[in-house]
Amino acid sequence: MAPPNLSPPETSHRIASFIFDLLFLAILTGFISFYLIEETSLDRSIHRFWQFSRSDEEIMLIWIIHLGIALGYHFVLEQSNWQASAAKRLFSLRLVNLQGEKPTNKQLILRLLIKGFLLNLGLLAVFLAEENALPFFLFYYLGLFSLNLVILSNNKEKRAIPELLTGLRWVRNK
Repeated sequence: MAPPNLSPPETSHRIASFIFDLLFLAILTGFISFYLIEETSLDRSIHRFWQFSRSDEEIMLIWIIHLGIALGYHFVLEQSNWQASAAKRLFSLRLVNLQGEKPTNKQLILRLLIKGFLLNLGLLAVFLAEENALPFFLFYYLGLFSLNLVILSNNKEKRAIPELLTGLRWVRNK
């Protein structure tokens, strides 16, 4: 079992840090990808984004850019001395293995692949079934969020699906 000085985080901290990271990455992706696609000015690109006037090819490119940014962001920060994304660091959390040590690169990559798959499966439905995508999209994410919330609430280490499958956990820094 884990050393006693490594206590699990509050569920609310996990949820809040996920939302903060999600918003940060969405804004970062928006600035980078829309500017790259538009090739003119950032304000014109943002205006066009809010009009939802993007082609399927542009949306796919934005999705790929976002996935690369998100996976790179999490991998770099979680394998650094912080052992956490910026939002998780804000809540004094860090990612460790079950022995309380820094995770291996293999564990981090596997966790990110699982997390990336789970979080992007709903978006894939948008590209595969355009006319009925929104109900599935909402149902999938509400279900995934609810399932993770139930799992987090029912294990004493507050481990979600990616952490359970990779032998990792989040702990509070003391």
